[in-house]
Amino acid sequence: MSTDPRSAPEGNGQPTGLSEVSRLADLLAERVLDEGLGSEVTPIAHVRALVDAALLLEEYGLEMPVHLGRIIREVRAAMGTAAQLNGQEP
Repeated sequence: MSTDPRSAPEGNGQPTGLSEVSRLADLLAERVLDEGLGSEVTPIAHVRALVDAALLLEEYGLEMPVHLGRIIREVRAAMGTAAQLNGQEP
């Protein structure tokens, strides 16, 4: 019988794998930033994966790594700009 890896706590009480999620998300975020967020080179799946990772880290009260935090700030800013262009509140 296998258990959900998100429910098995590490020594610090956090689900196993969160440090790896953080590390991999930061590496992908760095790559996306190098390519230029929003460029035609960046697959939307990468941006979605980064947003999902950020939400997961936030859910467990963990600090986002530097590059991931920058991506999330840029995504939020772009969403706010798009909402303003559409006459909506961000």
